[in-house]
Amino acid sequence: MHILLLLLQIVPIISGRVTTTDGIPLENVSVRIEGSSHGAATDAEGEFRIRLAEPGHHIVVFSAIGFEPVRREVEVGAAGRRLDVELGSSVLQQEEIVVTGTMRETYVSDAPAKVEVLPKAYLDRLSSSNITGVLDYVSGIQVQNECGICYTNSIRINGMDGPYTAVLIDGMPMMSALASVYGLNSISPAFVRQVEVMRGPASTLYGSEALAGVVNIITERPDYAPKLFVGIQTDSYLETSADVAGSFTRDGFGGLFSASGTWMQQFVDHNNDAFSDVPSIRNLSLFGALQRGHGLPDSRLSARFFTEDRFGGERGWTRENRFEVYGEYIVTNRFELLGSHRFGSGKRFKLDATYDFHDQDSYYGDATFLARQHSFASNITWAGPLSSSTDLLTGASLRYFNYEDDTPVRSEVDNRVVPGVFAQVDQAVSTWQFVLGMRIDAHRHHGVIPSPRFNVRWKPSDLTTIRLNTGTGFRVVNLFTEDHAAISGSRSIILEDDLEPERSWNATINLSHIIPFGTNPLVIDLDIFRTAFSNQILPDYDTQPGAILYRNLSGRAVTRGLTLNVSQSFTSIPFEYSIGMTLLDAVMLEQNSRDRIMYAPDYQIVATASYRDPATAVTFDYTARATGPMRLPEYAPPYERPTRSSAYAVHNLRLTRKLVHYESQNAHRDIEAFIGMNNILDYVQPSPLIDPANPFGDNFDTNYVYGPLQGRRLVVGLRFIIE
Repeated sequence: MHILLLLLQIVPIISGRVTTTDGIPLENVSVRIEGSSHGAATDAEGEFRIRLAEPGHHIVVFSAIGFEPVRREVEVGAAGRRLDVELGSSVLQQEEIVVTGTMRETYVSDAPAKVEVLPKAYLDRLSSSNITGVLDYVSGIQVQNECGICYTNSIRINGMDGPYTAVLIDGMPMMSALASVYGLNSISPAFVRQVEVMRGPASTLYGSEALAGVVNIITERPDYAPKLFVGIQTDSYLETSADVAGSFTRDGFGGLFSASGTWMQQFVDHNNDAFSDVPSIRNLSLFGALQRGHGLPDSRLSARFFTEDRFGGERGWTRENRFEVYGEYIVTNRFELLGSHRFGSGKRFKLDATYDFHDQDSYYGDATFLARQHSFASNITWAGPLSSSTDLLTGASLRYFNYEDDTPVRSEVDNRVVPGVFAQVDQAVSTWQFVLGMRIDAHRHHGVIPSPRFNVRWKPSDLTTIRLNTGTGFRVVNLFTEDHAAISGSRSIILEDDLEPERSWNATINLSHIIPFGTNPLVIDLDIFRTAFSNQILPDYDTQPGAILYRNLSGRAVTRGLTLNVSQSFTSIPFEYSIGMTLLDAVMLEQNSRDRIMYAPDYQIVATASYRDPATAVTFDYTARATGPMRLPEYAPPYERPTRSSAYAVHNLRLTRKLVHYESQNAHRDIEAFIGMNNILDYVQPSPLIDPANPFGDNFDTNYVYGPLQGRRLVVGLRFIIE
């Protein structure tokens, strides 16, 4: 009852509507209270709502790309205040979204390294029950399916394998080792406020494992979240997911709770290989957070519990008959705890700490894989100015990792403690910004590991920004948690020698430019990247049929390419679009050989478009992804498959309509429904299984996955929101 009263608590609210001078509603306008961390973004109707801690005199700042900023001074009483604003056009304004992807809150336009922000509105365009379904439509990112039966996946940035990407939750590492296999499927977009993607080296701040880049998942905060949210969706495969969330704020404190679950128990086999095309899933994710302060809180504590069982394989599988009927059955239980606290003069000190426990009980055919993991990470940082043009970020970190499993090649528990220190100096000189950073980690078996970083940002005009980002990487491989092929299928595992840590040097150049088209500016983003590995560990499927050989590469592995992204938002009509292309050259150079790295496509194209019809309150969202050919494993006769994939494309469409919209001074209620079609052209690759008629034989393999395994899908859903 007490929680219900808090949810209904009336607090001072500034609400209003932002339009152009012609009266057209503006979406995603940044609205913030000057001198505080309170803020919000406008919705598709141009509406915004900001909950405050107390009444009083406030200055409200409105800003959006293509428009002049507006500052308004207002008196807000206990009953709140309505404030409607018109923005005049300007092509010189950069988007002002606060990001934490660089470990210090800043604006996108001021970040020394390019950070791409996916706001809540973008996450809602895709009918996906987990965060990987969203990331697959971001330029330079590829969500790679690692298994044709249980459908694990990983995130590749710039063609590099999933373990080279640091996946963070609220700026802290939470998705390592075991969680890198199944953890990403457990994150529902319902409790995510935004996702930040930083392509390129980030080892100085986030640890030496951030070789390819960083995906930072920012969870909802009570002062931004709706008071109540209920959503449900289902599809033509009868995969159903539901989300319930609530939040409250009172006397400078806030809290939220969410529950998300997915249910899929149908056996689908459209490719007629006698194995399921869609895994059966039952999962539940519970998330809660408490904080003191608003926006960027003084203190915050959040926790999440996730439990799931998933199955893929032949019909009729049970644990008792697993020696006769092939199946892959995985039971996962995971707990996460994350806390942060700002203290000291000016709140310049910040302490972050996380703990996670991951337990996996799984069966792969007649083999079991039992694994358990504990990990702890903490950072203490100080950020502040040294002079009017120089800023310093410095800190210390401690990471603890404990992992054990029952694989035959593991003779002892992997138990690691890695302390580290880091510092970064940010120097502004006229139109230039220079960032020099260094991280030093101490590994028990590998000694002291330095990870330098150097950034340059040059802004020759208000329309152009050029960035250079360079750094190194060092990574200890967790083979049987990061490469699913090592435990799935019937290939034998051969370690040719003791695997040494991988090392890399990489660089990224970014050009961002705005081309004025009246009040409809065209934004161009170009990334050129190169990463060179020494000691890289790559699986060898070709040398010995029926086996996977793991060894350190004696030569070099190089990934290089470019990503070009073009986006435009129109103010005369409610329409926006983006198109991105990545060209990739990923090769292994050893002695006199030059081979392409497997599962790295030659190119990738992503496209999104959104139009809202003001007359019917219907929003049309279109997303597409085209993937070029990639190198694939080689199989001995008579199981030959093409060693290069064919190019393919996936198209999705979604229509959303607001059924009910009610607004008063202290209440905002919406009911909206959506219908979507995923994979409209019904493209599905052939069966990914090798020798499926003999799944317990030496030739059976589940790793031949390069494209979609699930065809056209109709998705419908309903959402109820109280703000």
